Amino acid sequence: MTNRRRFLQLAAGAAAGLSLGDRARIPAVPPAPAEPDEAYWRLVKASFPVRPGLKMMNAANLCPSPLAVAAAVTEMTAEIDANASFQNRERFNERRETARSAIARLVGADADEIAITRNTSEGNNTVVNGLRLGPGDEVVVSLMGPDGRYVSHFGFNAEPEEIAKDLTRRIAG
Repeated sequence: MTNRRRFLQLAAGAAAGLSLGDRARIPAVPPAPAEPDEAYWRLVKASFPVRPGLKMMNAANLCPSPLAVAAAVTEMTAEIDANASFQNRERFNERRETARSAIARLVGADADEIAITRNTSEGNNTVVNGLRLGPGDEVVVSLMGPDGRYVSHFGFNAEPEEIAKDLTRRIAG
C-alpha cells in the first residue's frame, strides 16, 4: 500500500517525467530517498526558477513551475505555433492519453479512472459540481490547503473535517 508521502513523491516524479517525454533537456529531480536529506531538498529547490533568498508564501494562487515543466510548455507552445493544424493538435491528445496511462500505472488504477485537469481548483469544481458520485467511489482530497479554497466549492466556510464529512455524504447519496 502506498502512503501519502510516497504517493506525492511518485506523483511529483511522474509529473516531471511526463511533462518532458523523451526530449528532456533539463535534468529532473531524482526520486526521493526513503528519508530525504537536505541535499535532496536543495536539488528540489534548484529545479525552480525562484530568485535566491525569495520565500514563496502564496502557493495556493500562483506559484512557479519547475524548470523542466516550463521548458516543456515552451517547447509544446512553439510546436503548436509552428503548426496549428488539426493533425498536429491531435498529437497532443495522444500525449495526454499516454500520460493518463502512465499515471494510472503509477497509482495502480485504470487509465479511464484518471482525470487530468488544468489545476487543483478545476479538479475540485469538477468533483464537487460535475460528477455523480455513488457508494464505492473514492475521492482523494487534501485537507492541508487553506479553508477559503473550499468556500466556492462547498458553499460554506468549513473546517477540513466538515469538508471530508460533506464529501462522504455526497458520495453516499
